[in-house]
This record gives sequence, C-alpha cells and structure tokens, in this order.
Amino acid sequence: MRLLKLTQRKAVKKAKAIKIKKISKKSKPKNQFENNIGNEILEIKNFKHLPGKNCQLSSLRKVLINHDLKLSENMLLGLASGIGFLYWNIKMMPFAFVGGLNGKDISVFENVMKRIGGSVKVLKTGSLKTSYEQLKAHLRKGKPLIPFVDMAYLPYFFPDNAPYPNEEAGHFGGHTIVVYAIDEKKNVVHVSDRFNRPNALTIHQFMDAHSSNFPPFAAKNRKLQFTFPEKIPDLAPLIFEAIKENYEVMMNPPIKNFGLKGMLKFKAMVMNWPKDYKPENLLFGLISTWIYNQTGGSGGAMFRNIYSDFLSEASEIIKNGKIKKVEDIYREAAAAWDEVALCILPDELPTLKKIREIFYKNNKIQEEASPDYQKQMRDLDEDWKKNKSSAIEEVKNYGDYVPALQDAIQKAHDLEEKAWKILGEL
Repeated sequence: MRLLKLTQRKAVKKAKAIKIKKISKKSKPKNQFENNIGNEILEIKNFKHLPGKNCQLSSLRKVLINHDLKLSENMLLGLASGIGFLYWNIKMMPFAFVGGLNGKDISVFENVMKRIGGSVKVLKTGSLKTSYEQLKAHLRKGKPLIPFVDMAYLPYFFPDNAPYPNEEAGHFGGHTIVVYAIDEKKNVVHVSDRFNRPNALTIHQFMDAHSSNFPPFAAKNRKLQFTFPEKIPDLAPLIFEAIKENYEVMMNPPIKNFGLKGMLKFKAMVMNWPKDYKPENLLFGLISTWIYNQTGGSGGAMFRNIYSDFLSEASEIIKNGKIKKVEDIYREAAAAWDEVALCILPDELPTLKKIREIFYKNNKIQEEASPDYQKQMRDLDEDWKKNKSSAIEEVKNYGDYVPALQDAIQKAHDLEEKAWKILGEL
C-alpha cells in the first residue's frame, strides 16, 4: 500500500506466495553477479514456515526450530530483555519516533543466543558475488539464512500496482526474513516473513533488497551466522537474569528519552506537536506513531501484548506469584497503550478515525493473505488518497485532543512503573 510516504519503516505487512514481478534492468544491482547464477535447486526440506508477530523474533524462532530448539516469540522477547520505550527526535527526522522495543541492530539476537548458550555474528561483504555465494553456501549445508533486507524492494508488502522499488513507501533495511530455498532454474528465492504464508522473490529482487545501501539501517548484504547449543538450558535462571536487566532499562535509563522517563518525555512533547509540525507532516507522524503502536510488527500495544505473554510463560516455569501479578498489570498496561493509539487517531475526528480503520484493515488483509490481498490493498490505497486532504484539514484542530492523549500516556506509564517496581523485588 502506498499509504503515504509514511512508513520509512513500513509498519504494515503480509504475505502469500506472490506472482513475481518482472524486474527492469535499472533495478538490477550495479555490480552484476549473473555469472554466479547456475542451475541449482537448494531447499531446506524440513523447514517449517510459521507466522509471527515481529520480524526479528519470528525469524529467530524459525531458525531455532530448524535446530530442534523450541522457544516462543514471547519467551524470546523476554530473554532478550526486549521490552522498552524510546521517544526520539532529531532535526534530520521528519517526525518524532515512538518505539516500544529495547535494543538496536542485532541486540535481540545477541541477548537471546548469549543466554541460551549460543552466539551470533554478522557476515558482511561489499561484493554481490560473495554475498550470493554466502546465501547458497548456507542452503547447501541445510541451514536457513536470516538476511537483512530493504522493504522497499519486497513487492509482497504492497498493492499489486505499486512501483518497484516502492520509494513512496520508503526504505527500511532493518527488516529480517528467513531464506529457506532457492531455485535458480526458475529464478525464485523462497522466503519466510512474519505472515501466514511464505513468499517468493526473484533472485534480483532478493539481491536488490539484501544489498541496498539506503538508510535507515541499510541492509548492505548483512546476514546472520549462528552457533547453537545442543539443547535449551534451564530457563528459570535465565528468566530472572533477563528481567533484572530489563528492570534497569526501564527504571534507570541512560537518558530521559528511554524507559519510563521516555514515556513522560513523550507525554510532555505531544503538546508541541501541533505547533512544531505543518499539518501534512503532523498527519504523517500521527499515522506512523499509531502504526508503530498497533500493527508495525509489535504484536500490538507497543510489544506489551507479547511481553504479557512472556510473563505468563515465565510464571508457569518459575511458579512465582509476583511474576503472575505483574502479568495482570502488564495486560492492563497493554490496554492502556491501545487507548493511547485511539487517542492518537481519535474517534472525535471522523476522517482520522476512517484512516485508522483503513490502516487496521490493510494490516489484517496482509496477515490473512487471501489470493487477491494485493488487489484489496490497492483499493484501500485509493480510499486513503480520497481521505488525505480532509485529514490534513482535521489535524489543524488536533491541539484540542492532546490533553486526552496525555492522560492516556500517563495511565500507561503509571501501570508500567507499578509493574517494574514489583519485578525489581525479585
């Protein structure tokens, strides 16, 4: 969906095995690697595609399962000490970023692998030839591969009439997928994203996405190489360790933009949004912030739903009453973040409400992945365009609705503060 220039980190997604678009010569990498394309068919026979909530968590889960190491996405987020909060705004940014994940680059992977007795490192190369050979070498060994890819080069994210690459949607090279097969004879790379069905790319589409130098978080041929433990160790001590580390992240952040302090920063700064941003930029920012909260690979409610489920799993393993109590509080906090999302695109502004519904439906369509999902996305894209001008007019009055948003943020903050004070007693 060309839904605005909006998603620099395109936060709405979904898939089915798609029709592969023909690539123009202009879209091919400058340093050609065609001589390395042979007639091999490489496939991980026992690979199991699974839908997921977040690209990194679901990618890691699937690779672990391929090595008979079974952990849920919920447990992976918890073991990564992955719940967080960030309010970030610098002059180069078109709008402030509000995120709910603790970690940058590969820290989610690093924290989990360290805790379970494995490791991960990034394979880097500036050579397309080397990068393509790394892909095939992994598959020859029966190992699925996690590469970083630029979402603007992944046609299955967009309507069937979207341009390639989708510059209007924006570049984001921090996305991860799992490559589990390549058929050079048919010019197909089979990938597993976080949605209900696997996807297909041409070899050039995949290499365009994987080799992209566009910020933010440029992919640059980066791929992950793991060492795995023979089995999952006793999780109880690892859970305690991860929660304690996450406590410091939330309660004692290095700067006021992070953790609980970051939430209060968010509350304070939203008052300035109507005067700091022109109406069109404000609309862009409101929709982006809503997406990062609700549909952008966070599992909903800024990762709070996933973390609540982690606490539920943790309480079953440890049989600790405090963890169970905090699970209930975190579910309240998740509901509070849902309320924040409603205040960002409030019902009282009817066009913003309509746009919220368009984006929510778009995400659902992608996740269900019916055979015509990209056509349905095209129809929603047209609906969005029809409402854009009216929405820009509506946000000129957005200041009247900021106090309700601030109250919702404060409520979410207070619930999370209560939860972490209890977890700090473990």
